[in-house]
Amino acid sequence: MAEWRPDVILLNVSLIPPLYPGLDLAMELLEPRPTKMILLTSLEEREVILDAFTIGVLNVVDKTNYRDIPAAVREAHHDRASIHPDAAGLLREEVRRLRQLELHCLLTPAEKQVLNLLLQDYTKKQIAEALKITMNTVKFHLRSLIRKVGGRTGKEAAEIAKRRGYK
Repeated sequence: MAEWRPDVILLNVSLIPPLYPGLDLAMELLEPRPTKMILLTSLEEREVILDAFTIGVLNVVDKTNYRDIPAAVREAHHDRASIHPDAAGLLREEVRRLRQLELHCLLTPAEKQVLNLLLQDYTKKQIAEALKITMNTVKFHLRSLIRKVGGRTGKEAAEIAKRRGYK
């Protein structure tokens, strides 16, 4: 018997809290062989949508936007799948949140203090005075900050961190 290998799976599921069996089904279908899968749902819960993308679903479309389904299937089939607006805003926010978290986890408390002062346009001397540390310690933290965040100077590192959403 030939193996069943669909080009695109359009999975219309009811996502019933708290276990969401529809996600379990999607995972079972994706496990043996990654497949282009579009999940149709009427649920707009943040964690469920993120979980769907995490397990390998290609796109999530709300059932009320049924007119968008043929285009989503065609795009998926031709490997041009864009993320439907139903999920795109959520994913953008999640990427932003993860980038901020990554930066916060990467930096030590002292580096964060130096970075916060750099973002307030403090000079090295002002940072040393504000934190009651030596200039050599400020330079040490700046070198470490530059190595972790990027840039050539402390100011450049601060701008890069700000662009990544550091607050």
